[in-house]
Amino acid sequence: MPERHLSDITLWQCLLAFLLVLLGLLLRRTIIHVIGRYREMDKLTALRLDERIVKTATQPLGLAVSLLLVVAAVKVLQLP
Repeated sequence: MPERHLSDITLWQCLLAFLLVLLGLLLRRTIIHVIGRYREMDKLTALRLDERIVKTATQPLGLAVSLLLVVAAVKVLQLP
């Protein structure tokens, strides 16, 4: 197996990885914003369970999307 160096990473790989990380951050903020809007509408219902589920799931869901795109960025870079 040939040895790979960090200098083997091309410009398009760096740009794509950067765009994927940026997209992950943007999607995270969008998800949190959309769920936040839903939380405002959710206060109109009498059921409190759905309120708790939405409140609890907001941050982990945004983080999961960001992490998936960071993993995709690392795969694009094909680090040794």
